[in-house]
Amino acid sequence: MLHRLIKWLKARLPHRLKKAIKRVLGLGLSSHKVNVFARVETDPDKINIVVQAGGGLGDFIVYKAIFDSLLTHSGCRIYLFTLSYAKAETILGGIKNLEIHYPTMKINNKQFDLFLEFDHYINIRECNLTRLKRKSPKLYEDVNRIMAYNKANIPTVDNGRAQRNVLIFRAKFLGLNRWTQLSGGGVFDMAAMRSSLAIDESRRGVLDIHSLTGAAYVTLSYGADADLCGLGHTKLWPLYRYEEFIGLFKDKYPKIKAVQIAEKKEPKIQGVDLFIQGSHFEDVKVILAGSLVHISNEGGLAHVATQLGTKCIVTFGPTPVHYYGYPENANLVSPVCSGCMDVMDDWFERCPKGLGVPECMAAITGRMVLEAFEESRVNNDSAWNSVKMEAAA
Repeated sequence: MLHRLIKWLKARLPHRLKKAIKRVLGLGLSSHKVNVFARVETDPDKINIVVQAGGGLGDFIVYKAIFDSLLTHSGCRIYLFTLSYAKAETILGGIKNLEIHYPTMKINNKQFDLFLEFDHYINIRECNLTRLKRKSPKLYEDVNRIMAYNKANIPTVDNGRAQRNVLIFRAKFLGLNRWTQLSGGGVFDMAAMRSSLAIDESRRGVLDIHSLTGAAYVTLSYGADADLCGLGHTKLWPLYRYEEFIGLFKDKYPKIKAVQIAEKKEPKIQGVDLFIQGSHFEDVKVILAGSLVHISNEGGLAHVATQLGTKCIVTFGPTPVHYYGYPENANLVSPVCSGCMDVMDDWFERCPKGLGVPECMAAITGRMVLEAFEESRVNNDSAWNSVKMEAAA
């Protein structure tokens, strides 16, 4: 019942009030002695790790690589506490020895051997080194490496937004990104920017349902962090630009289907051949995996598609390409303005320049996306196999 109430409140409260509620719940408090979590039962003979984290689908895809690595330690159990429960469950649900909880009530930190917080680095909030050394000498060694790295490299800034700004700005010059910034100084191998997202073979029938089996199609998505600010996110590529692209694309490639994947309440892009709304995530993965190219702003489905081996054309505005871009994708950066992420608290719902439609996203035209698509074809990427090209001709 409580998790439904939290979800209802998150969908309806303004950003500043959400932040206040998080502070009341103990999320974001600077002192690790005050934590509000769900009650859990731990096994004293296991390595009990509590993790506090939030974010969107893309964030949890990154976190999954860390969880998979941690769970290779014998006897390890992870308890993840997050307000982004649905997104965490979508990516991490079903992983053995990993429990996902809403943060709802106090626990005794003495239950846990290690307390981690994931943001733009791995923060070790608390650790029982004596107990950890006894249970897992290798993990004990890794934790000491992370603590040494943090002490030497993580700026001590009380304001979370200011700290993120420093970390992301510095990452550009150090050659780090969203993944490698979370490597704990190389403890976790994040260089490949990969997480294991398997396809559920039993869901492949969704292609037959939508007449996509054997078809040549591209996918598109319009939306970002719907539970944060709905369809008002500043990193959204404008709907009219999507429609501009569709018009150009269908004129040139009438035999390639344009398939829009949408969450509930997201508007239809006029001109698409297929509008698939509110589908099960496992079905979405199957559809994305079969796409020639996925087109969207930087966000969850672009991360999912990339992990599945589908090349993406990604429009970048507020979020920095050096940090969130994948090298194998066509990353289109606004020619007029970009990279304002975190310059103010509500950067994601209000352009810092006061523009109703952020000029960074409006400056990326439909023709620019079409040209990126055609470059993929010229380069003969693996997605363009002969069967699909015959269908597209």
